[in-house]
Amino acid sequence: MRTILGLAMFVALTSLGSSAAAPPLKELAPADAYFGRMKLSFLGINNTFQHAAIEAGPHTTSSSIVNKIDFAMEALNDWQNRYPRDPHLARSYFLGELTFKKIWIQKYQDKAWAYMQRLVTVYPTTFFGKTVKAELAKGFTQHYYAEPVPCATEPAPTTSPEPTITNNGKYKISIEPVPCVPVAAPSEEPSMAPASEPSPATSGEPSATPTSSPSAI
Repeated sequence: MRTILGLAMFVALTSLGSSAAAPPLKELAPADAYFGRMKLSFLGINNTFQHAAIEAGPHTTSSSIVNKIDFAMEALNDWQNRYPRDPHLARSYFLGELTFKKIWIQKYQDKAWAYMQRLVTVYPTTFFGKTVKAELAKGFTQHYYAEPVPCATEPAPTTSPEPTITNNGKYKISIEPVPCVPVAAPSEEPSMAPASEPSPATSGEPSATPTSSPSAI
């Protein structure tokens, strides 16, 4: 149900704007403006975030999805630097934070928090700012995976490990467990012992001891 509601919200956001009055045209990015290395329009930025959130499902660490949102994030930064008073930025920051929360990597969880803080401080009277403020009032939890560690030599526990929950005073952090990394067995070193000396009987050299006594004359 939560996923369905989230997707419905994404669709609705394409037609929602801020509650503020129409700003001067000079503050708005032109419709034909393109940002970042990938030359994304503001619609391209929003579509990238929306499609990535749908592809991510409940959560993901997919590198292909991460690469897409990296380009969208770069383009959004470029847009904000060139048109800092454009109120349409609020929608893109909102779509960005919704997407980042589905990427269970610490960098993107931190970015989700940063976008949420921007929305409640810079755009507090917009639909997006009010929505995030209400969410933060209920509590926000970051989710990302722990660093893998070598597997222990003891038998693995029969129960699945639980996430580690901490609280830094601003939000909770849930560090999700990951499978351990098997430790490769050390390879056997070749023996460096010197080869044994061949015995006289097998050396191929003539024996120094006569095999019989000479006959008496």
